Amino acid sequence: MRFLPKIILPAVLLAPALNAAQSFTAGIEPFRSLSSFDQVLMDLEFRFAPMAGTTAAGDATHVLLRGLRALDADSDVYESGYEAINLDAGTRLDVGTVYMQLPDASLPENSVASPIVGVVRRDGPWDDYGPQTPQGTTVGGASGISTYDPETETISLSLSRNGQTISGTVNYTVVDTETLVLEGPEGLITLTAGGDMYNFHETVLYREGGRFYGVMQSADLSVSYDSLLFAVEFSGFPDVDGDGIPDIVDPEAEFPPLDLEVGTWVWDARIGYLRAANDRWAESQQLGWVYYEAFPWVYHLDLGWIGYVRHDIVANPEGTQWTYFQQDGYFVWFWSTPEEAESFFYFSNASDSGWESFAGGFGEFPFPTL
Repeated sequence: MRFLPKIILPAVLLAPALNAAQSFTAGIEPFRSLSSFDQVLMDLEFRFAPMAGTTAAGDATHVLLRGLRALDADSDVYESGYEAINLDAGTRLDVGTVYMQLPDASLPENSVASPIVGVVRRDGPWDDYGPQTPQGTTVGGASGISTYDPETETISLSLSRNGQTISGTVNYTVVDTETLVLEGPEGLITLTAGGDMYNFHETVLYREGGRFYGVMQSADLSVSYDSLLFAVEFSGFPDVDGDGIPDIVDPEAEFPPLDLEVGTWVWDARIGYLRAANDRWAESQQLGWVYYEAFPWVYHLDLGWIGYVRHDIVANPEGTQWTYFQQDGYFVWFWSTPEEAESFFYFSNASDSGWESFAGGFGEFPFPTL
């Protein structure tokens, strides 16, 4: 083996900031209506949003509506959590939230007659009942890559909808590994869409695997009926230790070091095959020679500093996607499956649209923000 000459790098380069803002995917969707369902509920302007457990929704036989709550003391619009169940098997399937407009004085303020306020027949998934998505809501249908800053505990939302930008800054509080609470810098969450500003109440998000979901309620109840409540979903968060708990709520998130052996090819799921020359330099099967002492940042003689963060693949839940990014705009993407030790690397310079690949075909992923 030919050993590389000793290279002295500036100390500032050996410790790129790992606590910089991290990217994730955010989406805001309106609740939908149904073209055919229980006639009583349809007459009450019934709206629904499934949020978790939807993969088995086709086995449902009934829907339980729980704990109706008025949106406001003077509102006749009530929301409720729902659970779709298979009554014969005794299993719970998809869960989510519904809302409807009840006749005056249907319920005392913020009270319910029983924990379960309704049982409705539903054979199969919601899709069998002609769901319809409303158009023209205040912020519904917006999605995009946003960032969060663990130092300031703030989220910068940057979403788009049919060419329109929807943005806002949100404070977040980590309750535990399962729960995030969102609120605006001055209490209300403010989102700007074009020249309009919309305010929303504090929002609680619950974790399901690598994603978070919850309901965001408009602070202004004079908006259109379909803009009163929205389903919020955050996904694609970094998970540097690969334990399945997104870093944003993981108090024990830490990056496992590389475990290399001089002169021996060693497989590491995060970067592929490496053969260490010493405790600083190693030969990468895909990248060539890299300086790895500052891992999870590695220094490439041609590409410069490359760092990475783990994301889950939405389209392929069986796999794991790692994104590598470089400070001057290069972007490298690595993918592997648990079953096979396959690796694919791609890199591109942000200043042009060209892509080159070290192996495999084309892969696309948004540029992370440093």
